[in-house]
Amino acid sequence: MSRLQHFLTLDEAARVRAARISMGAGLATGFVMQLFGVAFVDAAYIAIVAMAITYMQRAWHYCTERRDVIPPLDASRNTISRRAFAIWRVGSALASWAAIVLANVVSVPVVEAAVADRRLRELTRSRTLSPGQAKGIANILKIAAPSPMSLSTATLVRVREAVKASEPNPAIASTANALIDYARAKDDVPRLINPPKTPAERAFLDDGEHFVNAYSKFPQVDLVEAHAAVSLMSRCIELAEPDRSLRIDALFIRATLYLNLGRPSEALADAEDAESLGALDLASIIWVEATALANRRSPGDLERAISLVTLGLWLTPPRWLVSESPISENMYRVELLQRRADAYYGLGSFQESIDDSKNALSIAPRVGATVSSSYINLVMAHLKMSDVPRAEIAVREWIERDHDPRAERILTVLEANRSDPQSALAELAGTR
Repeated sequence: MSRLQHFLTLDEAARVRAARISMGAGLATGFVMQLFGVAFVDAAYIAIVAMAITYMQRAWHYCTERRDVIPPLDASRNTISRRAFAIWRVGSALASWAAIVLANVVSVPVVEAAVADRRLRELTRSRTLSPGQAKGIANILKIAAPSPMSLSTATLVRVREAVKASEPNPAIASTANALIDYARAKDDVPRLINPPKTPAERAFLDDGEHFVNAYSKFPQVDLVEAHAAVSLMSRCIELAEPDRSLRIDALFIRATLYLNLGRPSEALADAEDAESLGALDLASIIWVEATALANRRSPGDLERAISLVTLGLWLTPPRWLVSESPISENMYRVELLQRRADAYYGLGSFQESIDDSKNALSIAPRVGATVSSSYINLVMAHLKMSDVPRAEIAVREWIERDHDPRAERILTVLEANRSDPQSALAELAGTR
């Protein structure tokens, strides 16, 4: 009788041992795959393959042992072996039923979420993220976004804070975008509900009319309509206490209004309140915080604004722009570049400010408020570097592109002070 025949028909103890070892190997493999963020179903298939390979390896090892004679099984050994096999079969059946019951009591998404949550906490132990940690977090979030699993808000906030504290780079940006995609996939509640179901929704809907009216003649802002919008949005925030998602959206809208009313500290406070509630959309957070910090003008605020904008330029635009035209999404990047150009200017990094202004102009519409803002910053930065000829070139480009009357006046000042950039700066002090 060949050794394989002996293994498959007579030596039940060897088969039981091989089965136990292969099951242990499959279980261990499945757990390791889950710890590394592999989806539950994929991890299960990998575990089955590992179990099959281990069982075949044990059978191969049994058959290749150097034994010239296969020892006969006496009656007592055969009886013990049969009993052991019967006990193993009963135990396996009970374990299978227990697994089925557990799978029905604790759903797969819950198990997956628990494993992913633990892995995310491990990856965010330090204040900032390494490229490897960022990649691991991004992989987990990309798996979680389209799946039924729901991750802990507290853990996701840890991810958000680690991303914000890290040096901007492509790996961090990938993690930030994965977090944004996850947040938007899990929060698909329509905000403009008509008819509204609650007083908070009514205030949110009514505010929309005033918000639109306030910006109907942008870049000019109707202050009366803007203040009315702030009042209604404040009421919505108070009434939306149980509706965390609606309250977050309302805080970001009020923060945007505060920015255009010249109240950056209040805008920053609203963004921080939204973050304390678990806001995860980093594009919206960065839009508000970078603008508010740049407008406050202190060196520390300006440095932080530059870091946030650098990350923001890699991100998917805020949700309220995603449904708009490509021009609106493009303007998001134009304005972020302008924020960073302003911040660099405030810190005395004039060449970096010039570079950002040029980049903004390269993607901005041919005419409009953003064009004039970028050219003014470009001219003033060149003057700060005592480079009047380049300032003149920038103004002439502006005139050719937009025919703005202010450009003609600035050109006159530059031509009168070609040898004295400081005098030109003094005359143009109120222009920027």
